[in-house]
Order: sequence, then C-alpha cells, then structure tokens
Amino acid sequence: MTDKKIRLDIFPSQDPFILPDSSVPGSTTLRGKVALQLEKPTKLCSLSLHLKGHAELVNANWKPQSFKHLSRQKLTEVCVNFFKSNKDSYMLTAGTHMFDFELPISNHLPESVHSNYFDIKYKLVVMAKRHLSTNVIATKPLTISRVSEDSDEVEPSISISKIWDHVMGYDIFMKKQVSLGEIVPIEYTFRPVRCGIKIDKYSHTLCETVRYVDPKTNHTKVEHKRIPLACNPSNGHSNTKLVHLNMPMNLQPDVNSDMICAKHKLEVKIYVECRGQKKSITVSFPVSFMNEHELLLAEPLPRYEETEYSRSLPPSYQNTQSTA
Repeated sequence: MTDKKIRLDIFPSQDPFILPDSSVPGSTTLRGKVALQLEKPTKLCSLSLHLKGHAELVNANWKPQSFKHLSRQKLTEVCVNFFKSNKDSYMLTAGTHMFDFELPISNHLPESVHSNYFDIKYKLVVMAKRHLSTNVIATKPLTISRVSEDSDEVEPSISISKIWDHVMGYDIFMKKQVSLGEIVPIEYTFRPVRCGIKIDKYSHTLCETVRYVDPKTNHTKVEHKRIPLACNPSNGHSNTKLVHLNMPMNLQPDVNSDMICAKHKLEVKIYVECRGQKKSITVSFPVSFMNEHELLLAEPLPRYEETEYSRSLPPSYQNTQSTA
C-alpha cells in the first residue's frame, strides 16, 4: 500500500489454486474478488489485476543457461482490467467497491515449488492508477498446486503379497501417500514354508530422485539420495510384525513439471535365518510425499451437524427480510 486513503484487497476463491494434469490442454480459470475501499470520492485512471510468476535461483551451484546473468526468470504474467481510460479519469464514490475477476491460467505452468536450486513463486498484484499521482498497489502470494490426471485412480494404500521361493510367503501393507516428518506404520505378515525359519531383522531405505530441467535448453541435472530410516518395531504375533517408520524432513515433496520432477520409493530388506544360514530379500515400491497444500486438500471435510438454523435462513437475514 502507498496511500492510507485507498485500500486494495484481493480475495481469490481458491488458495492454493489447483491446476489439472499438465497434459490437459488450455487453461483453468481463477476466480475471485478485488475490494477497493475509498475514504473519499477519488478519480482513478484504471484498475487492473495481474498474475505474475517467476523462477528464482536459491543456489548458484547449478544455474540454468536460460537465467543468464539474472537471479530470476519470468514464467508468466496475465492481466485483466476492471476499467481503463487513456485520457479521462473515472470518479468513484467513497466507500467499498467490489470487482469480480476471472483470470485464465495456463495448465502448463509449473506448480509452486521450493527446491535446492530454485523456487517457483506466484503472486496476484492489483494496481489502481491515478493521473499525476503515485499508483496504489497491493499484492497477495498465490500457491499453485496440481492434481494428477490419475489421482482419483491411485490406491490410498500399498498392499504387496509375494512368495520368496523355498523360504516363505509375505505380505506388506502401508499407506502410499505420506508427509515429511510423519511416523508411518508398515505391517508385515510372514508365512514360512517350513519350520526353523526365523525373521532376523528389517532395514528400510528411502530413495529420492530429483530431476531439474532448464526449459529453454533442456539441460538436466539429476540428484539421487538414499536415506536409511529409523524404525520402532511393535510387539505382535510371531508371524505378524508392525513397524513404525520415521519419515525425514529434508526431502523434496513429489512434483512433476517441466522444470522439476521429484519421485520417491521405499526399499525394504528382510533378513532371515534358517538352519544357521542367513538370507535376505529386497522389495521396493513407490511412495508419494505430499506437501502442506496437498495435505490440506486431502483432509476429510468436517462432519455435517444439523442445527436449528440448518433448515432455514440465518436469523440475521430473516430479521432483514421482516423489516424490509
């Protein structure tokens, strides 16, 4: 803000704003309202709203060629005008003026990301222009997230049932979508093919692959990380074990865009002892790390509880109607 007599506010209908899978052509519309509050009648030349997005370098160890000597790269700028005049000014009365907006946002834009080398950020900027006076500007950060086209088909849990030849059958059950720092239970069920087979121990390793891409030159940097996970085994039946895994905090949540792609898998190694011999088998499967915005979207809706007003208009509106 640059003028206490003029106040601007931006109210997007969605924040975070969800885009479909990047393979979907076209754009998705962001809707919302802009509030303009005037202490006194004021002349304005124009009122406009902009969506601005950029990629900003945070680590000089890898600098894409498209950034050249700049620390940030423009990704998009979309503008809508509520009113505009090149010569005359519009006189607006004192009070609050509300303006609805619709901004088309390309489905191919990368989602908001914080990574080891660059951040992708978006913001909404509303600007009120005046003749021979300072423009009034207000900004609001906007998070853009994405829902994969197959998100509705993704199973919420991982269930594996296999045979280890001449040793045992085993089942592994774990939820597929996890969050950073979460303690995640993983359940094992074992079916030895003969007596004398003893489960010795387990080990769990989280594997992360992050691919960074310069969208203009296609120059790529790939980083791999392997993190042994601490676990807390729980008591169970002889052939059923429950283990709690401590997920790390220093990971890149899953993302898939033109500039960055991050994926994870869990490697489980099971050690057994049979008649003095030690054997092991490794099983791996993908897991999905959600960011804080996806966690909010994944939360179940609150349970609807009927109240005395839930079947009728609120009392404040009823009173207004009766006095009208």
